[in-house]
Amino acid sequence: MTAIEHQVAQADLEAICAKVCEGRRLDFADGLRLYQTPELTAVGFPANLARERRSGDRTFYVRNLHINYTHVC
Repeated sequence: MTAIEHQVAQADLEAICAKVCEGRRLDFADGLRLYQTPELTAVGFPANLARERRSGDRTFYVRNLHINYTHVC
């Protein structure tokens, strides 16, 4: 068992990871469980699995610049 798999097991997120690996959608209870989990690495693992399934080994990001000319936010 790898270190990340151990963290996922300790955070009790194995069922969610299994759903992600099978390509099934997560439900509200799964989302709530992820939100309540303090272990960020364990939460990020199934997210990375879903990202890799969708985009392969590539990572994308958006770079934006918004200039507020009124100095009022």
